[in-house]
Amino acid sequence: VALTDADSLGKGKAIFEGQKNLCYSCHRNDLGGLVGPNLTDGKWLHGCTPELLMKNVSTGFPAKGMLPYGSGQRLGNDQLLQVVSYVLSRRGSSPPNPKAPDAARDKACS
Repeated sequence: VALTDADSLGKGKAIFEGQKNLCYSCHRNDLGGLVGPNLTDGKWLHGCTPELLMKNVSTGFPAKGMLPYGSGQRLGNDQLLQVVSYVLSRRGSSPPNPKAPDAARDKACS
């Protein structure tokens, strides 16, 4: 279950924007997508539950350029849940000039 308290979301944001894991370098600080997909549009290729997102972040997608944990620097389970919860909290935030959705990402998460 995703975390919703301000402290956890703040810690998740710090991880997302931090130099250790580099999430922002492919997804942008506003999660609108750059090399990686827009994480705010609710269209996900590999699932959108906290459990699936935690698995996806921990294993990465090396063939697509995403190392495990973004940079290969392992996160603890609490940190992993914090960053995934932060990402989920930003869904629908509509950042300016988002990356266009990939045609394969046609399934909207509920």
